[in-house]
Amino acid sequence: MKVKVRIKNVKKNIEKFKNMKNPDFILGRIEKDMAKEVNLRFRNESGPDGKAWASLSAGTILRRYNPEKGLGTTQKSVRRMKKRGWKNGQIEKAFHLQKGTVSKLTKGTSGIATKGVAKILQNTGRLKKSINSAHDNKEAKVGTNLIYATTHNYGLKKKNIPARPFMGLSMNQKLRYQEWIRKWKRGEL
Repeated sequence: MKVKVRIKNVKKNIEKFKNMKNPDFILGRIEKDMAKEVNLRFRNESGPDGKAWASLSAGTILRRYNPEKGLGTTQKSVRRMKKRGWKNGQIEKAFHLQKGTVSKLTKGTSGIATKGVAKILQNTGRLKKSINSAHDNKEAKVGTNLIYATTHNYGLKKKNIPARPFMGLSMNQKLRYQEWIRKWKRGEL
């Protein structure tokens, strides 16, 4: 009787065993996925539950106006759309603006507009760039050290700032990580 052992399979099994004994492997994988999910939330402008963030208020849009650059592309587009017969609600939906914003942008606010299509929580990009991730042998974490991040994530009723959650685990993430951990413990990852 001859026994054939393929070196390729042995190496594969050794790697699985190493990964099973080293929590750094699974926690590193979870860390990367959590960071990717937070970046997707900024891109999609939605929270962990998939719910879209609250639109920008007219006041925020007006504060972002840069008089040195003249009319912003959003206001030019709004004026063009109004001339073509678009209704305010249709325009607000197209630009993800809060209800009543178009009338404020077009009534007596000549020259006031956004810089292009306004991105929620990304005026300067500082918040998105501050997101960092790390892991050790016990935990994987993603976060930011900016003081105002908590206000934007959970909202602030006193100042009428709506919650726009960008941090936190979705139900799909929780289930995915549980499955990864089960597979890792069985040596299947």
